[in-house]
Amino acid sequence: MLPELHERELDYLCREEWARTPEDILWRRSKLGLHLPPGAPEVLGRWLERNHTGRAQAEIELGLSRARESSPLSAHPHRC
Repeated sequence: MLPELHERELDYLCREEWARTPEDILWRRSKLGLHLPPGAPEVLGRWLERNHTGRAQAEIELGLSRARESSPLSAHPHRC
């Protein structure tokens, strides 16, 4: 992907750490931004768009629906 940054690492950061932007990955989750060549954030941004933009939204929606299903309140809906 980029020097010192592999796709498996990016997948992990997006899936487990909820990283969503190049800046998030390069500066907040790591300090790789110090060591990568100019233009790396743009390359990383294009990779994120291709590989994680739609997936992130689907995971969020799936997580929310699972949370609602497992909520003790879902067994006893409110009646007005």
